[in-house]
Amino acid sequence: MKLPDTSNATVDMSLGIKDCEIKCRSNCSCTGYSSAEVNGSGCLAWFGDLVDMGENTDGGQDIFVRVDAIELEDSMKHSKGSFIKKKLVLILCVVIGGLCFCYFFKKAKGRGLLQRNRLRKQLFSPSLETNEETNANGYMSPEYAMDGLFSIKSDVFSFGVLLLKIISGKKNSGFYQEDPSMNLIKHAWELWRDGRVLELVDPTMGNSFPEQEVVRFIQVGVLCVQENAKDRPTMYNVIFMLGNETPIPSPKQPAFVLISNPNSAYASASPSITEMSITIVEGR
Repeated sequence: MKLPDTSNATVDMSLGIKDCEIKCRSNCSCTGYSSAEVNGSGCLAWFGDLVDMGENTDGGQDIFVRVDAIELEDSMKHSKGSFIKKKLVLILCVVIGGLCFCYFFKKAKGRGLLQRNRLRKQLFSPSLETNEETNANGYMSPEYAMDGLFSIKSDVFSFGVLLLKIISGKKNSGFYQEDPSMNLIKHAWELWRDGRVLELVDPTMGNSFPEQEVVRFIQVGVLCVQENAKDRPTMYNVIFMLGNETPIPSPKQPAFVLISNPNSAYASASPSITEMSITIVEGR
């Protein structure tokens, strides 16, 4: 601050700022005090009106003004009330902001859930029936289709079906005219079991693909659709197997693969007629 006019002030260079405060408080006529020097030494006390006081942008000195107790109390009440109002406004803004965030987050979450449900209906084509072949039409894992149990391994199963679908370029069911009960999972498993796994590849790709890499992808896909959820790899392991060349385990029998075969030797065997010779019949 720029100190007031010193025509009604006294100076005592032997006092420090603390002693200057005591001196001003002990005299009812004292209206303010300050250090006489910028370094804090000396005492400058005013007795009368403080005039020609202003703000000094270059630094200046601090001045301590003595005010009436009632005036100070009113000022503190006003300041305290203003602080409380600002605090209440701040709390109110935070509460309103939090409520708005919760509302829009819930709305966005609901909208996202609705979109995901629509997407699942389009991609997974789930059915509520319990028939294995009907459930195999989509991407549902057997534990979810049969018992309604869902886990992270259910997503692994869906990923495996999707991977086989991308490689073959075919849907999961309804494309084998010779055997209507055949589905993509069963077809991929039989080709893998018979060592003809490259026959699963989309014919439109021709021979322009790395065979070893495609075989590895198919093997990972069959691993993902194994019937027992505990046998399926985690998505972390799936990503690791797809991005590396380390040996991977052989898959077990996938889900939705019917063991019975109407074209098996037992089913196709026809009864034969056994010929017998007969001698002359004679009575006893």
